[in-house]
Amino acid sequence: MNQLPILYSFRRCPYAMRARLALTIAKMPVIIREIDLKNKATEFLEISPKATVPVLLLPSGKIIDESLDIVDYAIPEDTHREQRLALLAQLHKETIPALMRYKYHERYEDVDIAYEQSVICQFFEVLNTLLSESTYLFEDTIGKEDIVILPFVRQIYKIDAQWFDALKYLHVKKWLHAFLDSELHSHIMRKFPVWAPGQEEQITYSLNEKGDLK
Repeated sequence: MNQLPILYSFRRCPYAMRARLALTIAKMPVIIREIDLKNKATEFLEISPKATVPVLLLPSGKIIDESLDIVDYAIPEDTHREQRLALLAQLHKETIPALMRYKYHERYEDVDIAYEQSVICQFFEVLNTLLSESTYLFEDTIGKEDIVILPFVRQIYKIDAQWFDALKYLHVKKWLHAFLDSELHSHIMRKFPVWAPGQEEQITYSLNEKGDLK
């Protein structure tokens, strides 16, 4: 029985980034198993029938296989719950579908990139208003709202940084770039070797006792 939780992850997946952010901020050490999404190990598929990351396997054997549930497990405090749920509803129902059509437009028929960008900008408008009043979305310290949204804003930025940086949303751009330049971002984006069943591993992913990243 493992003494540490195991996080099945994929470095560039924004859902997995959510999990890594939450666990890091909560100072919860875990073993990282980096999954090759094009060649998924049978053991991983047995744990995650959906074959998606992230998946958190607790020492008790309990499995948490939704990114938002992992965030709630790591950070159970529920400050700003109603506001966060409203932002998540817009993110998941409108912004992420637009992001997918924007990023993978060749997979869809008749995609209007300018329209998808306009849908994304509607979300940025909301974020920008919130960020005009505090460093992060609701406070001056990073919260669950930032954890669950930043990975997707990062993904949008990575599609076309020039387009993003030309936008009028100064507070959103400052918020994202501060995150991208942070030690926290460097920590959660560390590269791990692809995991294979049976290999020796004790890769921990945590903060040290002083609260510094390691």
